[in-house]
Amino acid sequence: MKYSVKFPYDVLKHSLRINGNPSEDFYEYEISLPPAVHSVFINGTSGIGFTDINLVAEVNCSATMYRKCFISEDIEDKSLNFKIPKKAVGVNFEIDTMIVAKRPIPLDGQRIEKGMPLAHLGSHKYKIDKSRIGLIEFEVSKAKDISYLFNSHTIKIQLPEEVYKELVKMKNRPEIKHFLASQLAQVALLEACQLLVENGGSNHLAWYEELHKRWVLLSGGDKDYPDPEDHLSLVNHILQEPSLTFAHYLINTAKIEKDE
Repeated sequence: MKYSVKFPYDVLKHSLRINGNPSEDFYEYEISLPPAVHSVFINGTSGIGFTDINLVAEVNCSATMYRKCFISEDIEDKSLNFKIPKKAVGVNFEIDTMIVAKRPIPLDGQRIEKGMPLAHLGSHKYKIDKSRIGLIEFEVSKAKDISYLFNSHTIKIQLPEEVYKELVKMKNRPEIKHFLASQLAQVALLEACQLLVENGGSNHLAWYEELHKRWVLLSGGDKDYPDPEDHLSLVNHILQEPSLTFAHYLINTAKIEKDE
C-alpha cells in the first residue's frame, strides 16, 4: 500500500485495511473507516459530521481500461462494500481509497469543494495470480450442444448437464481423458487461435497470454502472431509439450471438477 495520488492541497493520509473475499465471478471487498480518521473528522473540532463526507473506492485497471468509483451510501455505517467483476480486470489493478466532501467545507483556512478529498487512505495494488488459473475449465450448460467461451481468463467448455454428470462419473477412464484433452480441448484451442491476433481484444486474458507465449517459443520470434495455417501446429505443440503453467490445464481437463 502507498499514497500514489498527489493533491494540490494538504489532505490527511492514513493507512486503511481492505478485506477481500473473491467469489466465482467477482473480487469482493470491504473497507472500514479507520478509528483514527473517524476521530479527526467526526469527534474533533473540524465541525465535519457524517452527513458531510463519503467513503470512496476508485478502481483502475490499465490492462482493460476499466475504471469505476464506488461510493458509500451511508457513511454512518463506517464501511463500504463493493464488487469488481473478474472479467473486467486483468493482470493487475489498483484501488484508491479516500474520504471526499459532500458539500463545500472550510478546513484549515482552505475551502474544500464538493467531491474533493479530505483524506487519502492509500493506493492498494493487486496482481492477479494467474499461476493458479487452469487454462481450460468445464462448465454445466443448459444448452443441448457443446459451446466454448473466451471472455474470461480461462477458456470455458460448456457441456449439457446430463453429459457433464456422466463424464464426471467416468473421469478416470483413459478414453474419457483422451476425449476431454485431445478432442474437446483441441477444438477449444483451435477456436482460441482465431482470436490470437494483434489488437484482438483478448490480450489481457490469461489464456491469450499463455497461447501467445507458446507461439513465440514455437516460431522463434519470426512472426508475432500465427497465421491460420499455423494454428494446428501450435495446438499440437501445446498438447505434446505442455509448460508448467499449462500443467494446470491438463489437470483440469483430466479431472474436470470435483463431483459435487
